[in-house]
Amino acid sequence: MLRLATIALLSALVSPVVGQKEAVPAAKRLAHPGRVITADGQPVAAAEVTFLSGADGLGTLEDVVRTTTRDNGRFRVQLLRGREYRAFAVAKAGTLLEHAPTASLVVDRGKPVTEIRFPAGELRRARQDLAIRGVQAWREHGEVRVEAWFEGCRQTLSDPVHQIRRFRDAEDYLDKVLPPLPISLPGVNLDLAVYVGGKMVYATTGSGDFQLPPPFVVRGRVVDAEDKPVVGARIYRVDNRSARMSVLPRRDLARRFLVAETDQDGRAEWLVAARRDPFTTNHGRALAFVAEADGFRGSVAAITREVMSGEEIITDEVEDRTLPFVLKRAPAQQVVVTGDVQVTGVAWASSYKLKTGEFSYYTHFDARLGGELVAGKATVRLWPEYAREPRLYLYGVTPKLAPDDPFARSVASGLLEVIRPDLTGPIQIRAAQIVPLRVQLLTADGAPASGVEVACVSLENGIQEPLALPAAADTAGRVVMPRMPGRYLLVSIHGRDWVQQEVEIAAGMAPLELRLQPMAQMRLRVVDPTGKPIAGARLANSSWSTGSVQDPVQAVLQEFAQRLHSSLRVQFQSEQDGRLILPLISVSNHTAKFRVEFGELSSDEYVLHENEDFEDVELKQ
Repeated sequence: MLRLATIALLSALVSPVVGQKEAVPAAKRLAHPGRVITADGQPVAAAEVTFLSGADGLGTLEDVVRTTTRDNGRFRVQLLRGREYRAFAVAKAGTLLEHAPTASLVVDRGKPVTEIRFPAGELRRARQDLAIRGVQAWREHGEVRVEAWFEGCRQTLSDPVHQIRRFRDAEDYLDKVLPPLPISLPGVNLDLAVYVGGKMVYATTGSGDFQLPPPFVVRGRVVDAEDKPVVGARIYRVDNRSARMSVLPRRDLARRFLVAETDQDGRAEWLVAARRDPFTTNHGRALAFVAEADGFRGSVAAITREVMSGEEIITDEVEDRTLPFVLKRAPAQQVVVTGDVQVTGVAWASSYKLKTGEFSYYTHFDARLGGELVAGKATVRLWPEYAREPRLYLYGVTPKLAPDDPFARSVASGLLEVIRPDLTGPIQIRAAQIVPLRVQLLTADGAPASGVEVACVSLENGIQEPLALPAAADTAGRVVMPRMPGRYLLVSIHGRDWVQQEVEIAAGMAPLELRLQPMAQMRLRVVDPTGKPIAGARLANSSWSTGSVQDPVQAVLQEFAQRLHSSLRVQFQSEQDGRLILPLISVSNHTAKFRVEFGELSSDEYVLHENEDFEDVELKQ
């Protein structure tokens, strides 16, 4: 499946518009079996099992599925069709640990059975609380609230936010967020957002013990091209430099969030959480902001190693910690969709290259929703002047198929990238330009690949984060994706299997059949200095290097290889006999390196490569 390995980048934009979401009827659920076992294969009775939906962007807390194992460690849950899930189990206190509930490893839903295993090494306590250090410095600025999400899933674990109530003031340490989280969690990362006075000031990912950096004041002044103040301009923080190809929280956190609005003088003031004063050089993380107002094109200002306005470094000109934004008048872009096609709304995405030196820069990725389509029309406020490669998307696109088409029951609303739009005037999209790409996805043994995601990447536009176009197959392994005509690369990754196929999409094309096949593999046997096999060892310190290629297929596959190889450390561990089999994508100009570790033991660095025989990897102090 394409989660940590690849693409779930537009989960927020694929979601229905607020007010249109409907409850999923029970008829769309299917029974799914599984079992919970210890590291040595013994059943765990009375363990609480939790399934959380993943990359489709539709999950809510009500979609969390929970059950309890029987005496033989087995269970059965009712899961939504066409969804991917992650699952874990929590054993009661006294079952595996004497005085505490114990958390299992987190696994992806299995096909056809999900097996949840407790780790072979040190057992992990489950938890239901969060700790945040450094909150005391923010209390004078307003009420502090927190939102948290389970890593790789869409369910908000706070409902929707919890007020922070208990402190140990002498230690400047938050004891917990109350009330407790609604489910017991394993020791995996959570996505966290902190609000102060109703404004988001910090977003991060961590294991549950967070350090909130101290507050610093940032000011902005927004003027037009004639240096007149712009009243009521909105200033957004763009917080997506790393552009992770994984499930992200809701759209305002994932891409941009409002920090301030300008007064009558075009001025605004807001707070940022930073480990060092952002207006000093070499302060660390880059901060990017966008100012927008009706009737204007947006403007970018940023603090990297230098302070920037647009593409110019202005460090020596900054006065009173104030960032200048200059807005140029420009009408909003009108998008018109004609013909018999259902479309919900419009969105755009772009990137900003922010200089950090003469030959270096940070790239921030940005995406935002435009308007809903009303009578086939919507408007998009234009991207900032210095944005690179703006891309336009229609979301909520529902392809039209004949009632007797075998794929008709597999149709779901999806995302459509508008290829090569003419940005000089109203953008006209005709229904005839939207092709319903029908794909039958099969496992290696020919069974329907239910719930497996397929990415369809334009070979003319390539992968431009933060947006890509995934879709999940239904229970029959079928998926229907709206696309514009052109050359694309279809890629599907599921566990150790994958498929990639180049295709020319055109009107009237027949359905495609894609069959997953085993990936190339690197086979390892993890041992200690005495040659004894080690179970439960994982990859650590993974890194990769990627060079440029001219072939667009290889360029796209490089992105998939990078995401897959970076995810190996959380997906795979050595078995009882020490065997560790790592899938890999062999692609031009891409090298992945890793170490293997278990507790305090670690290996030398290895280059990921395909082999036939198992290679011994020795772990030592």
